Amino acid sequence: MVAFNYIIQLNIAFTILLGIYYFTLRKHTDFRFNRFYLLAIALFALVVPLIKIPVISQLEILKFPLLNADEGVNSMANEASKFDGFLIQELIAISYFSISLICLVILFVKLGRMFKQVKAMKSSASFDSDNNIFILNATIAPFTFLRWSFIPEALKHEKEASLIIAHEQSHAKDLHSIDIIIAELMTCLLFINPLHRVYKRYIADNHEYLADAVAVQHDDEAKYTDLLVKHALYPSHMSMASFFSKPTILKRINMMKTEKKNLRTKYAATFIGLLFITIMACDFQSEEEAIVIENNQNKKVNGPVDVDSDQIFTVVEDQALPVDGIDEFYDFIAEELENKYPKQAQSLGIEGVVYVQFTIEKDGSLSNITAVKGIGAGCDQAAVNAVASYGKWIPGKQAGVTVRSQRVVPIRFVLN
Repeated sequence: MVAFNYIIQLNIAFTILLGIYYFTLRKHTDFRFNRFYLLAIALFALVVPLIKIPVISQLEILKFPLLNADEGVNSMANEASKFDGFLIQELIAISYFSISLICLVILFVKLGRMFKQVKAMKSSASFDSDNNIFILNATIAPFTFLRWSFIPEALKHEKEASLIIAHEQSHAKDLHSIDIIIAELMTCLLFINPLHRVYKRYIADNHEYLADAVAVQHDDEAKYTDLLVKHALYPSHMSMASFFSKPTILKRINMMKTEKKNLRTKYAATFIGLLFITIMACDFQSEEEAIVIENNQNKKVNGPVDVDSDQIFTVVEDQALPVDGIDEFYDFIAEELENKYPKQAQSLGIEGVVYVQFTIEKDGSLSNITAVKGIGAGCDQAAVNAVASYGKWIPGKQAGVTVRSQRVVPIRFVLN
């Protein structure tokens, strides 16, 4: 269940954080901030589902009427159904991560091939040490992978070569290929989420905006725009490299013409993103109200009570309590269950609350200890055993007379 929940939360976090980027930063001209935000999307989408900030952890004691035989059978059926549900979720999680692993293997194979291809190009190219760039005797688009930049021989002698070199050196200096690899890794984990393609496109576009901004500093904007259009049709053949002649030429030209402002949108995006991350990390455990269910056996008794009666009260005037108090009782249960998390529940990722019902006899001993609502996989029995090992209680009283009473206590199982 833990793995299944992680998959759901990973995709939700990624989708919402990317949505925040779309509405606030997509046309924002602080490209370095945009790069930081896009990389932060990957980081927080992976980490936030693992963070749990408890908001409300205390549970009130719940009181239930006695279960009849039919209800007991239904409870067992519900447990079996719940167990099947957990098993299905685990199978889905195993299948999901198996596909992700296959995608990762394919990605590393592609990276290996790309390193070999770049190495072969380096060995056949001439190196311009003044500009720190490799000159290829081939008709391909200028590109950069990690710290290695390449341009074709035909462009080296053109008057606009300095602009292209400045553009590619920006990619190399800032290691834009690392961002692309991170985006590819996220694609392996988010293969069912169609927005992973949008994420990769935003990262690639932002790299070009950053490199264009550096290149424009060396010459006028109109000249550089003409250069982009001129080289738009150069062929590109490497999926994880940064290319000068991207097919998004029009967007790059429009972004260069956008007035550069210190817009407040980046602060809004940061605030909204952090707010969402905080809310998602919070483990909201809605405090459960005490439920008192009355029936004919619990009506107020005005006259004397038959001390020898076997009647079991679910509501009494003086409630039965552990001899050391309810807080000490829960401390005892926590110590009793420490390092005793059922192995079956651990392997299935099962966690939740088990409600243990029992009868406090007139002498303070406990009987009829059973899990009226549980989570299965051994947790129910572990909770029952922990309650049974506590010892005697102070019995409840009705109209001043000690009587048999019934209580239900919640015991929470949480995987670390």
